[in-house]
Amino acid sequence: MASKPDNIRQAQAYFLYACLFIVIAALLDIYFTSPAYHQLLHRRFQERFLQAENELELQLDEITSLLNNRSPDAIPSSKHLDFRRLAAKQKIYFYIYQSDSVLLWSDNRIPEIDILPFITDFQQFIQLSNGWFYAISRNVKEYKVIGLLLIKDNYVIQNQYLTNEFNPVFQIPASVGVRSNVFKEKFLIKNIHGIGVFSLDFSKPVRHKGINLVLIPLFLLIAVFFFALACYRLLTQEHAGKKSMLILGFASMLLGLYLVIRLTGFPTLLMELHSFQDKIFGVGSISFVPADIFVFSLIAYLTIYLVFTRQKQLDITRTFGQSILQGIIVILFFNGASYLFEHTLTHTNITYNITDLFASGMVSIIFITSFTMLFSGFLLLLDLCIRQASRQKFVLFCFLIVVANSFVTYFVLQERLMSVLVFMQSLLLVIYIRRILRREFGYFHIVLILGIFSLYAVYVTFKIGNQRIANTEKQLAQSLAVERDKVAELLLRDLNKKIAFDTTLYRQLFAQGIDYPWIYKYVKKRYFSGYLDRYDLQLTICTPDDSVLIKPEYRFSPCFAFFDSVIQRHTEKISANFYFLKNYYGRIGYFGIFPYKHLNQYVNVYLQLESRFNTDVLGYPQLLLSQYDNNDQLKKYSYAKYYRGNISYQSGSFIYNTSTEKYPDFPGKFHYERFGGYDHLFYRPNPEVLIILSRQSPTLVDILVSFSYLFIINFFLFNFMFLLANQKTIKLNILQRGFRMRIQLTIIGTLLFSLLFVAGITVYFILQQYSRKYYETFGEKLQSIYLELYNNLSQEQKLSYIWHSDEYSNLESLLRHLSSLFSTDIHLYGIDGRLIASSRSEIFEKGICSNRINPLAYYQLSKNRKTEFVQNEWIGRQKYFSIYTPLVNRQGKVIAYVNLPYFTQQSKLSDEISTFLLAIINVYIIFIMIAVTIAVVTANKLTRPLLIVQESIARMKLGKGNVKIEYHSQDELGNLIDEYNKKVEELEHSVEVLSRVERESAWREMARQVAHEIKNPLTPIKLSIQQLQRRMQTEQNVDIEYFQKVMQAIIEQIDNLSSIATAFSSLAQMPVPRKDKINLNHIIEEVVTLYQDSKINFELNLDENGCWIMADKEQMRRVFINLINNAVQAFPAGEEGTVGIIVQGQNKRMVIVEDNGTGVPETIRDKLFQPNFTTKTSGSGLGLAICKSIVEYIGGSIRYEPRQPKGSRFVLTFPPAD
Repeated sequence: MASKPDNIRQAQAYFLYACLFIVIAALLDIYFTSPAYHQLLHRRFQERFLQAENELELQLDEITSLLNNRSPDAIPSSKHLDFRRLAAKQKIYFYIYQSDSVLLWSDNRIPEIDILPFITDFQQFIQLSNGWFYAISRNVKEYKVIGLLLIKDNYVIQNQYLTNEFNPVFQIPASVGVRSNVFKEKFLIKNIHGIGVFSLDFSKPVRHKGINLVLIPLFLLIAVFFFALACYRLLTQEHAGKKSMLILGFASMLLGLYLVIRLTGFPTLLMELHSFQDKIFGVGSISFVPADIFVFSLIAYLTIYLVFTRQKQLDITRTFGQSILQGIIVILFFNGASYLFEHTLTHTNITYNITDLFASGMVSIIFITSFTMLFSGFLLLLDLCIRQASRQKFVLFCFLIVVANSFVTYFVLQERLMSVLVFMQSLLLVIYIRRILRREFGYFHIVLILGIFSLYAVYVTFKIGNQRIANTEKQLAQSLAVERDKVAELLLRDLNKKIAFDTTLYRQLFAQGIDYPWIYKYVKKRYFSGYLDRYDLQLTICTPDDSVLIKPEYRFSPCFAFFDSVIQRHTEKISANFYFLKNYYGRIGYFGIFPYKHLNQYVNVYLQLESRFNTDVLGYPQLLLSQYDNNDQLKKYSYAKYYRGNISYQSGSFIYNTSTEKYPDFPGKFHYERFGGYDHLFYRPNPEVLIILSRQSPTLVDILVSFSYLFIINFFLFNFMFLLANQKTIKLNILQRGFRMRIQLTIIGTLLFSLLFVAGITVYFILQQYSRKYYETFGEKLQSIYLELYNNLSQEQKLSYIWHSDEYSNLESLLRHLSSLFSTDIHLYGIDGRLIASSRSEIFEKGICSNRINPLAYYQLSKNRKTEFVQNEWIGRQKYFSIYTPLVNRQGKVIAYVNLPYFTQQSKLSDEISTFLLAIINVYIIFIMIAVTIAVVTANKLTRPLLIVQESIARMKLGKGNVKIEYHSQDELGNLIDEYNKKVEELEHSVEVLSRVERESAWREMARQVAHEIKNPLTPIKLSIQQLQRRMQTEQNVDIEYFQKVMQAIIEQIDNLSSIATAFSSLAQMPVPRKDKINLNHIIEEVVTLYQDSKINFELNLDENGCWIMADKEQMRRVFINLINNAVQAFPAGEEGTVGIIVQGQNKRMVIVEDNGTGVPETIRDKLFQPNFTTKTSGSGLGLAICKSIVEYIGGSIRYEPRQPKGSRFVLTFPPAD
């Protein structure tokens, strides 16, 4: 143990470290929000820009060198692969022009067909449709080579795939802007010639990512850790009266520091974290965020840990009343933590499903860590409560706290029964370990505790999660009653101008004799194919004089007036020409009105869209949805709508009935049923409409998998936090059971390695299988689409967008029809690589990508004459399969290139792969849990005989009856135990022989010592008598005075013989001592008073709480009289000296008796406690031997230490009274 000054110095150092990290965190925040950091970003950007520009120049030099010797068509394939690499990693693109025609393009990222107009000698920084670029051009022969370096994306649509960020090579936050202005700009970016080309804009606050966001919370956590270490060091040294205040001050300091951070919003970078922004719930005007839960849990755990450490040092036993009060604190903490756990689950979307867990990001991990800390704190409090509980009425004490907890739980928590069971299980486990086994927590106990907590957490999560989901489902069901299709509304907004200014439609409407079937067919195929094929179209053409027939009344109403009333009463405007129909009969409806005028003629076209029943058409790619239009809440559900008892719409995998006859009738609006492996919510918004919302019911496997994930996550957290409080005993326990631990770790490691290896191979082959599967699916779809295109286009010699037939108005109509038929998007490119038509023209219209074919695919099809080419492509962050094939006519001439990009259903593919992989991972997680259990059980079974041998050897004592081990298996352990039993027999025989020899030796030694001690006084007695005899013979008159003097010397020697006999009698046969609870402070004070008249100074340093032991009071007085006598006699005659006595009453009771006398020579120190050894001219030499016998009899110890610079020190230790 470190000395007191050392620990104080360490505490001061830790405190300074904590303050240093706080200061560093504050300075980092100030720096990251200061102009100095902007300048650093500017310098870093400038350096990397110059590096990228140099790379662009080198590539242009290489391309120029190639063009000096060959044409663009002859550029080798290796260079095309380089183009692909540069586009993917460094966002560098190239164009080669001849005159105004593009001969080669390295990537199809840039939407502009012709970028030459953007390139000038004075403008190198250009803005294109989807980004800002730095351009360099070179002229070589008749070619013009343009190199483009992406500076920053500038997409019109923002979503998870399309984000306006800088080129990754620059590593700068996306919140920084760019400007083309270069005059008087502070953050000007210059090219390699020192010319300013653009500037950075820091007018908006910089939003940080990555390491910058992690540094400040990390430093603050390190500071908290050092504060805790400082407090821990002080706890081991400060006076007892200050320790409680020290812990309270530590908790108050951390809480105050956090409140300052929350109230001031400093550090500002800390406030940018989601854990400080996502509101969980509120109490009045106070809002709680995830960080609040984490910090309060951390402070609670650290405070409890320090209290636990402090109380372990005291090692006291509470009275019954104190134990009850301590139990109430444990109950309140447990129920408070459980209430916070339940309340958080009620107001958040936290689950222990692995996909939802990682989808929620760091917030979920924060919650799991927080509640693990709270549960660890509860176990520490419970452990401390059981440790210190009074032995008297212990059963009554346990019964009362169980009853009290049940009472509090009933009024506080929702899951009362489960909470009571968890509390009782934890209590019984701690009692079993501490009171029955009298051991520290072992590995198996930790696993059992984790199992209890994990089961409780999973159960409560599923139970409260279902309640939360039920509320969410009610909101979803209500929204389905007035469901709106965000994707359809997005498309309808784009159709406003297209339909309004469609000249073909305009001519047909004002032609002589309106061809209604042609107009309907034209409008349907041109505008309402693709995604909108899921809607039935009703088209009405009206003039001011027309009327419409209204059913079921069968009356006519003016057309304009009727539709105007429909718009006013039943619609909600979504764009200039389209409205949402607010009907409640189960379908989604939209209404559009397009007025046309020619001279004095007026024609209105009314479009009504109604969702079809269970249409399976191609979905809309999330790539084209903004982050505000994308809603995935219904993705996990199936649902059906019924109108007047018949199904009108259904979606999802569950198969519904066609009518409501078989469904239960229920009062009210909502009703829950479970059948077919689904949980169903029935919602009746009005008597004619029924909506059923269905989700798969959680199974036992789901619960088991969630338990496994939670168990594994918490295993590391819990081991770190809970075992920290028992680090010394746990370390000793592990060292004592090292062989078992090695077996467990070996088995677990082997099984884990095998499982992970097999899992990795399985996942690899599954991914390969999925790739082959979708490649084959692509191939089949491609062949089918190819045949359809061949049947419609094989007569053509050249294709263009204006192609039409009797059935299709243009190529786009044909492609949209095929897209709906085969559920895939289709692009058709010309032989020059330009887009002719697409079933998903929005991709190109919104500037997402270029209308040119992928250059590598174009090279493979046109130059290498491949009949099919498949590759992975990407748009923004979305990666997808893409397959190409040439389309030939009847003469075998290539007239176009067909491309099937799979980005529309890429998310579906990803979900399928993820679902399958997660199923495999779940199975392996269960296998890992089983493997860990098998390892623990197997290791325990294998090492159990060794543990028995170990315990038997530990109990083995000389002279005591040692029990043999019964083990009947004939194996290596059996042989070991047989040898042990033989050694027990041999030991018993050897003990008997040794005891006999020792007794004989002891008697001989005793006889020698007695003879020696008796001879010493007999010699002077004999000499005195002989001298007296001679005088009597020679002298007639005996000198009476001389006679009395001789007789007095003889009597003194006889008394000395008597004292020697008494001393030997005391050593040989000590009286049976009484064991009473005594305070050594009182005994020492009584003994010291006997020496008040001496010249010796006594310095007493007694423990103010007392030093209580179980011993015989008279014998302990005798011990200290002997020790103090020795100390007093160690001073030369006439000199003053000092005797110090120090008493410590904590843990092992310790008494130190020291003096500054002459000390004991080193050569004789080993003989101090031997009988008959003395350094004095008088005395029996039995005093210290008797002291040692008394101290060791009560389980204590005594030892000698030299005192510096001189003197002696005797250190006595005693077991505590309890």
